[in-house]
Amino acid sequence: MALPSATSGYTQSIPLPIDSGPTTLETTHDCVVGVGMPTVDFLYLVKDSFLTEHKIEKESVQCVDREDFERFLKLFQTTPKLATGGCCSNTIKALCRLKMKTSISGRLGSDSHAQFYKAAMEALGATVRSVKTVGDTQQIAVMVTPDHKRSCVAHLGVGASFCRADI
Repeated sequence: MALPSATSGYTQSIPLPIDSGPTTLETTHDCVVGVGMPTVDFLYLVKDSFLTEHKIEKESVQCVDREDFERFLKLFQTTPKLATGGCCSNTIKALCRLKMKTSISGRLGSDSHAQFYKAAMEALGATVRSVKTVGDTQQIAVMVTPDHKRSCVAHLGVGASFCRADI
């Protein structure tokens, strides 16, 4: 099956496993809409000894409040590489690279990280339909060790209050 262009929808015939009635379901796809938790990743290359020294279990995710997250970031001697992240965001980014029309919905804070996230996703071609909320955009310090294993410390920010009514 050929991929659709970013400007036109496509119709796909999907076989249905039923004994009677229609044998296919026609679906039209104009845009893939992602609903998730927009995240800004702070990417750091670290040695295993850093994790040990700071009592971080390798390949774990720890959630902390804003103050603890800010204290944690001060432990690093380097400036992080920033990237948009989160499962939904990563899927939407991949679809944008395939030239599909996409939109993403989630909660963004009122901080500079929200501006970074929105600009980065829009630069790829995604439409960002976010609920703007006073507070911090979800942020994750992603520590990558030489064996390419990731360990994370996360501040969920306004993403923690994302709910069905936001969609």
